[in-house]
Amino acid sequence: MRPPSIVRFDQLYGAAFALQVLNTILSWQSTQATQATVAAQFGPWLLPAATGVGVVVPLLLWFFVARRASLVAKWIAVVLTAIAVAALGFGAVRGTLALGALGLLGIAITVLRVIAVAFLFRPDAQEWLGEFGDEPLEEEAGA
Repeated sequence: MRPPSIVRFDQLYGAAFALQVLNTILSWQSTQATQATVAAQFGPWLLPAATGVGVVVPLLLWFFVARRASLVAKWIAVVLTAIAVAALGFGAVRGTLALGALGLLGIAITVLRVIAVAFLFRPDAQEWLGEFGDEPLEEEAGA
């Protein structure tokens, strides 16, 4: 049975994922319009491919952390969440943070991910992820 912290991570990260998919759908046309030059340079496949990666990576991280107890996936999720927080901060400082419903949705996604990832640092989650090593044997400690 999964510990409560992992269940809570599962719920929050899943909610963030659902909001991310909604955000992607709602912003698809404006994203296509702003990326027209990039698409002209690299081809029309770039935006759908990047969007696909942006959807698949969080889904895989969610699965491997919540269902397979992967410590590597935990740390990848932590790093990507930290990058998202930094991007929000830089956007706010530079004045390029999107405002309106889509901007608030993006902020909500990041906040949910931060809270979800924080649950991975609770003792029951750390134990389930195998972060607590065995204590050294007395013979090894004294040698």
